[in-house]
Amino acid sequence: MSIRSSVITAVALLALVSSASADVAKDPVPQSPVEAATQLYKDGKYAEALVELEKAYALDPQPKILYAIAQVHVKLGRCPDAIVFYEKFLATNPDDKPASAARQAIDVCKTAPPPAEGTPTAVAPAVVAEPPPPPPPPEPTPLYKDPIGGALVGVGVIAGVVAIVMYRGARSDLDSAESAATYQESEDLVDSGHSKRTIAAIASGGAFALIGAGVMHMVMRDRGTPERAVAITPSTGGAIVTWSGRF
Repeated sequence: MSIRSSVITAVALLALVSSASADVAKDPVPQSPVEAATQLYKDGKYAEALVELEKAYALDPQPKILYAIAQVHVKLGRCPDAIVFYEKFLATNPDDKPASAARQAIDVCKTAPPPAEGTPTAVAPAVVAEPPPPPPPPEPTPLYKDPIGGALVGVGVIAGVVAIVMYRGARSDLDSAESAATYQESEDLVDSGHSKRTIAAIASGGAFALIGAGVMHMVMRDRGTPERAVAITPSTGGAIVTWSGRF
């Protein structure tokens, strides 16, 4: 039998005790302890009902009052005390039905004691999930992993080497023209020097353009990345292009 059915039994017992007391009482005005306990029990005032039941048992020690006291202890969440009174009730050799109810109530108290009536159920605190950390900033791609920019820079470097070679050849031809043995030889060396100097100028311009285009391609590939920057600084001969990045 569940605790709920046991409580119903207790109410019934209290009503029986109250009825029996009413038959004995001649004066209807004073309220007996059993009557007071019955009303308090109905009102949910279990501690006060227990006091009145103890008074009633002291005046008239009936076994049914022991059972009622045990039930009130259960309502108050005092299963050890309730077991004591259930056992006292069983010691009076009650009928089979109330005896079985008392034994089941004892088993419930020992295995799964109910909480006190009106005790708030503990609520687990809500777990507030912390917001995930912001994603790390994208790491710039190394410059050497840009094949197009690398190719442009490589061709520009080759053009720069060609420009240097041709410029030196032009200087050498012009210097040799001054000490040439014949006029025709001098003219040929001057023409060769001028041609080489023109090629050197074109190659140097191409080298500058190719290297600049390659660097710009590498940098613009990760536009907005603070690790890379391009700056153009005016100079006496024109402008100087500087850049920074991670190789």
